[in-house]
Amino acid sequence: MTTIALVIASCCVTRSADAAQSGPARVTSSAQLEYQLEVALRATTLTRPIYPSSTASPKYSDLYSGASYLRTSCNPFVYPNQAKSPKPCWYGDLKAKKLIVIFGNSSVGNWIPALDLAGKSLGYRVASFSFLGCSPAYGWNGIAGPLWTATLVNACDTWHKVLPGVINSLHPDVLMVSEIGTSHSGGSATEQPYIDALKQEVLPMTAGLPGLRGIIIQAAPIFPQFVPSCVMAHPGNLQACTMSYTPGLRGNGLYSAAMMKDQAAATALNFSLLDTNSFFCVHNRCPAFVNHIFVMADADHTTVQYSLYWSLLFQAKLKSILTSSSTPKA
Repeated sequence: MTTIALVIASCCVTRSADAAQSGPARVTSSAQLEYQLEVALRATTLTRPIYPSSTASPKYSDLYSGASYLRTSCNPFVYPNQAKSPKPCWYGDLKAKKLIVIFGNSSVGNWIPALDLAGKSLGYRVASFSFLGCSPAYGWNGIAGPLWTATLVNACDTWHKVLPGVINSLHPDVLMVSEIGTSHSGGSATEQPYIDALKQEVLPMTAGLPGLRGIIIQAAPIFPQFVPSCVMAHPGNLQACTMSYTPGLRGNGLYSAAMMKDQAAATALNFSLLDTNSFFCVHNRCPAFVNHIFVMADADHTTVQYSLYWSLLFQAKLKSILTSSSTPKA
């Protein structure tokens, strides 16, 4: 819930992938994206505007977040009563028989632009259940405060109790889980309590569905500052906005710890891990912009433009998992 204030407005805006993709053409290979990441890590000064330029203003940045794909018609954060009877928003190939279900908090918006296109290409309907600020793991719903009210805490709890049965009744072929890029251990302790809570949530969703493919989407990094604001504040020292991490390092809020958490969760659930690290980072460094596109609209929500930029690579990773001869099951 690091940037929950910004996504309040973005949850109410829906835009099409075609309308949002007016920046550079999508990358078509991992090598091409790696090259662009390395170029970004060598940049020191702005040579031309970064797209979308208005993202630099907090007044507009939320509208360019991937969370802008998360419609109010299926978002209990906006209408808490929806938690009593969760209904998905639909993406992908709406006529397809095969079904992907994705659920989680506002981080779902990081993947929906790419997943929408992947569903259309691979022949899957996509049902999205997202509750901004509400972790996919049962019981990790935060403490009431100014932006996360007691009403939302209670709605999150209700959502967790009802959602497994709703998802199971859809008989999905694929279940995807999305969480923010932070550790839940509170430091160097084990992530086992979080994993146990996630199991409690997921296992009823998969009951009686032996052919279901489960996928943990590796979380996007969380930058220490709002990315566009940082870039605009350091036009002659852009690397001040680059995020670095040490693989294998545990600690509260660390991207490295989040990656270990996601891998551990995938192993514990016998799910596949969809590795997204290469979309954001190279050589353990994550630039603030790539090919003149802001990576994040804030600190941890990708811009729609950047999600679409690597959407073909996301699709390739998803297809590889779905066509693998080894089929993890919950």
